[in-house]
Amino acid sequence: MTDNIQALRQAIDKIDQRLAELLNERFSLAGKVIAIKKEQGLPVYAPQREQQIYEQVTAKELDHLDKRTLRAIFERILDESRRTGLKGK
Repeated sequence: MTDNIQALRQAIDKIDQRLAELLNERFSLAGKVIAIKKEQGLPVYAPQREQQIYEQVTAKELDHLDKRTLRAIFERILDESRRTGLKGK
């Protein structure tokens, strides 16, 4: 049984690394969008765009994530993307 738990944890660790890499890539792109918005004098916060993102990520039914949970995760991702992008990182 312990071997099974260890194998599952190793699989989770690999997924966590992929998630971290994807989030890093997403934050990089979001930072570029923020830089362009600043250059063009546009507001960084775009509530319509965020609503569109929430609708896209919750459009498909998932076995283990309900829409409320998924939205909460993406709210945090978007908040951190904006914060990181504003700092220029």
